[in-house]
Amino acid sequence: MPDLGQRRPLSTMPAPSPAGQAPDGRGDGEPRRLVDDARLVSDGTTPAGRGPAVPTRAARSPIRERRRGLAPLRRPLADAPQRTAHPAGYVLVAGGTCFLLWLLMFAPTLQHNAQAGPLGIRRTAALDVLGPVAALSRTLHLNGLTHVTNEALGRQGQGSGGSTEPVPPPPTPSSHPHGGGHAVQSPNPSVPVLPKPTKSHPLSVLVVGDSLAIGLGTSIASTLARTGVFRMYMDARISTGLSRPDYFNWPVQIRFDIARYNPDIVVIMLGGNDPQPLLYQGHGVAVNTAQWLRLYSERVDLMARESAAGGRQVVWVGLPITNKPNFNWAYRRQNTVYRQVQTQHPGFARYFDIWRLFQSANGHYAPYLEDPSGDLVLMRAADGVHMTPPGYQRLAAFVFDQMRPMWRKTASPSPTPTVGSTPPAAPTGATTTAPR
Repeated sequence: MPDLGQRRPLSTMPAPSPAGQAPDGRGDGEPRRLVDDARLVSDGTTPAGRGPAVPTRAARSPIRERRRGLAPLRRPLADAPQRTAHPAGYVLVAGGTCFLLWLLMFAPTLQHNAQAGPLGIRRTAALDVLGPVAALSRTLHLNGLTHVTNEALGRQGQGSGGSTEPVPPPPTPSSHPHGGGHAVQSPNPSVPVLPKPTKSHPLSVLVVGDSLAIGLGTSIASTLARTGVFRMYMDARISTGLSRPDYFNWPVQIRFDIARYNPDIVVIMLGGNDPQPLLYQGHGVAVNTAQWLRLYSERVDLMARESAAGGRQVVWVGLPITNKPNFNWAYRRQNTVYRQVQTQHPGFARYFDIWRLFQSANGHYAPYLEDPSGDLVLMRAADGVHMTPPGYQRLAAFVFDQMRPMWRKTASPSPTPTVGSTPPAAPTGATTTAPR
């Protein structure tokens, strides 16, 4: 049998003792026997009971021990944090308590968001469950904690399409007679109805509406600021419209806006989220039906009259062409309603049609159009409904140009393109999902 000791590197051989004895007590001439660490047992002896094993460096090598699966277990440090195990029931109780606290705090917000959901069983069930919880949250003033948190994070008025407070009740019909309930004058449309704005006597403009109105208001604010003779205000709420006053009631909100800002002109761009069932007396009215159009026209008329309260001028900006055929069909019908309602009030209401403003030369949807410099610029957002900043600038310039005859001594306002008095027929199987 070969001598295993001769195979070891010289650097690992133990140095001989001065007395000529090996470190283990054997003589120089006695061969050294290495014991494989795999044969060691817990008492430090070899399986054959031949005495203590020789602790060679190879046997103590951590690398070789790990390869053979015999690496010693590490003892935990004395100062290491110890984990405490809890029963499963304790964890479930703690998690359930946290969930109930979260539900109490955010129940009013969840209730408000559920109101914007599609009419049906799921929405009804959600409102039935969240109603009592939201009432308890308001009673205990827990919902105030969410307002404080949102204000600290800069989220006030964002994300839910409007205020999380209960929606005010709709106006009563007696307060809005169709026969001149606001005593608005009806001057000749060919003459100015507002004084020419000056730095000492500026005109104030209020822009209201949905997410489309946010882009319009932001862009027209810069346009009006360059003149130096206007004051600009805006109240635009995403995901809002006139179809769902249970989610957000614009005719009521406009009263507060007028009392707060006292504008001379109210610019409305609203309706992008309205192609959906209309809530009426607690029931849903199917979109695109005759009843839907009649009720929607009444709400547009109410919105216009509320905006004109006190002799103010109202500008209703129509909806743009999109790259979605079903949206186009719905928006054209709504634009027809806006135009017809504003035509009924020539003394204080105007309708600005923007359909052709975002069309190509052949009358189709055009994502790219020329800017004032003649460069071809992307005007529409990726969803095909909203605009890019250059697109909103194009819209704001158009709206401001159409507003000029309201205070300038010129001829009658320049005619705006219309979409025809007869709404187009609905496509077969048409369905619409309103943008947010």
